[in-house]
Amino acid sequence: MATIKYVRNRSLSAACAGLVLLLAGCTSADDTTGAVGASTPGQAGSGFGASLDENHAVRITADSSSTEQVLWAYIYRDTLREVGRKAQVIAAEGATTADRWELLRTGEADFMITCTGTFVEELHPALAKQLVDDVDGQEPNTADIHEQMHREVMGLLPPDIVTTAPSSAEGCAHAGDALPQDFTPLFSSRLFDRDTTGEIQKVTRLVDDRALEELEEKLADGLSIEDAVGQWASVNVTGESPDSVSDDA
Repeated sequence: MATIKYVRNRSLSAACAGLVLLLAGCTSADDTTGAVGASTPGQAGSGFGASLDENHAVRITADSSSTEQVLWAYIYRDTLREVGRKAQVIAAEGATTADRWELLRTGEADFMITCTGTFVEELHPALAKQLVDDVDGQEPNTADIHEQMHREVMGLLPPDIVTTAPSSAEGCAHAGDALPQDFTPLFSSRLFDRDTTGEIQKVTRLVDDRALEELEEKLADGLSIEDAVGQWASVNVTGESPDSVSDDA
């Protein structure tokens, strides 16, 4: 893989041409109690853990034009595989958040990565505009703004789709962004038990801006997405030596 210069919080077109080919062929913490959504998991109607099928291969959709989103997708894929679940990454080249949300909502995908501000902007533009007006003049990185965005995302989710607390890492950068853009996973509440959801929560909190920078540096050094994520996880998640990481997909 050719060495490429990566830039934080931007789509990287040179890298993504190769990522599309890679993805197309891919088939193969305080509170860790799990997911939150429009209904509290475990309540009637939430669907949490209902119809759990541990043999179902979890389909993770990501925007293949965003290196950061693809990295996240492989991090979640490996996290699920580590706990014994089948999982695969599905490329959605150039797909908007709304496009990928439709795949998740209709059951054509099981898991997606988005950013809090972008999710609200694309699904509820009027609400996003109101929130921009509300936060105007406030410090852009204050914790209450990020918490508010997390609550707004939860409020837009149907009972059968849930999320976790978002990552501290931000992405989906656009000129003039006024809302927080914390990376956050959205997934079907019917696929995971509480232990698996807790693992998703833990890795979401573990991955910060520095972790994404380290992963992008590995890509710039010529590693594949899978090898870069595998090496990072071996040190930061499983505690193994990077040399023990398998080249298997």
